[in-house]
Amino acid sequence: MSKVITLLFIILLALASAVGYLLLTKMIADGEGRIAEGHELLDKGQLALDAGKAELQSGKVELQQGKVELQRGKVELHIGKAKLQSGKERLSEGKEEYEQAKRNLFLVWGDKLLNAGKSFREARRLIAEGDKQITEGEKRITEGDKQIAEGDKQIAEGDKRIAEGQDAVDDGEIQLEAGTFKLDQGSEQLRLARRARTACAIGAAFFAFLSIVLGFCWRRALARIFMHTKA
Repeated sequence: MSKVITLLFIILLALASAVGYLLLTKMIADGEGRIAEGHELLDKGQLALDAGKAELQSGKVELQQGKVELQRGKVELHIGKAKLQSGKERLSEGKEEYEQAKRNLFLVWGDKLLNAGKSFREARRLIAEGDKQITEGEKRITEGDKQIAEGDKQIAEGDKRIAEGQDAVDDGEIQLEAGTFKLDQGSEQLRLARRARTACAIGAAFFAFLSIVLGFCWRRALARIFMHTKA
């Protein structure tokens, strides 16, 4: 009776190994599909990350160029303000000299008699032209201040976008590393599953062969058991 139990146990082991082999084969096929999808997603993620890095680097270069141009504009505006102030001072001195000349009756009558008053008229024209230029200069300076302020605002927004882009790239690298790690884990599990399937295949073949050999060797004893059972 023990031989029958042993033989049945070996047959069950062979069947269990065969079932394990079939289940692992299905699991391996599904795992290979997921691994292939993971590689595809990883490749797409790497391409997207590379494109993001290139775009970020381009943005950094453009932002740096913008900062250089803004700094140049600030220097030019500062020079313009200095020139405007110098012009105001010269115009103020010219007006003061004109007023002093107007109070000198000898100069006034001398200009009228000798030059028909042209010198004073030319002085008044130059002063009026100077006032006009000063007004235009102040207008340009005001416009320059406005442009510089707008440039500072754009640079600040650019710095913010660059910081956000850098954060996005950093997050992308972290996610890509995590995906690579999970994919490596999946590949390792798949490798172990293949080994287990091979073991199941060997076990199924071994136990099936062993059951056949034992069945052949114990055929008389088994026959007597079955004959006794029928009797």
